Amino acid sequence: EPSEGVLFIFAGLNQVFGEPGQILPEASLVGLMGGEDINIETFTTEKELNSGRLSQSLYIEVRRNDEPQNPFDWFEFNKE
Repeated sequence: EPSEGVLFIFAGLNQVFGEPGQILPEASLVGLMGGEDINIETFTTEKELNSGRLSQSLYIEVRRNDEPQNPFDWFEFNKE
């Protein structure tokens, strides 16, 4: 809980740092995604890159006082 009454739920992590219910320090890693390592040199076309071979998905749910919230209001999403 980042603040009282706020709950984050994550699914799809292969490795989790911490235990359920544990409060992690601000900006700490929550876990790592699973899936196969990707060698970008093996992809030769954009079509192959987007072929659906990559199946890792991260599910994030945010609840405030048991009401669903938009995760975009809580996280900064960018492409790096």
